[in-house]
Amino acid sequence: MTSKLNHIVFGSSDTQNPGHDDRRPPKDGTDDSSGNMTYDGLNTLVYDAENHTVSATNSSSSGTYVYDGNGLRVQKCVPNCTSPTTTVVFVYSGSLELAEYYNGVAPANPTNEYIYAGGQKVAADCWCPCSPGSC
Repeated sequence: MTSKLNHIVFGSSDTQNPGHDDRRPPKDGTDDSSGNMTYDGLNTLVYDAENHTVSATNSSSSGTYVYDGNGLRVQKCVPNCTSPTTTVVFVYSGSLELAEYYNGVAPANPTNEYIYAGGQKVAADCWCPCSPGSC
């Protein structure tokens, strides 16, 4: 099982792995009754009724997440979606993430693009406002 924790890193790229399980046994953190990690020693995480991470907060930043009817994360807003300073929009084909658009970039110029073969990600073309290799 994999936690979304590795996708909640403020100020760096956070690619989505659709279909993975948000629940995992507690390590040094706190889990809710559904098995979702609510605190990892740094981030406080909040989930909706379908176990999607809807917000993450730490001492220096916060973010909120929006999901579509299929449960795919379609938007990340920092610090929130009401008055964001950073917005990332995620585009999918089925459940495969094809592209990420940061802060309203033109549709012809996605910030990050992903290529798949047989359902497996085989390539990424990334310009991330983040550290090298984190895309």
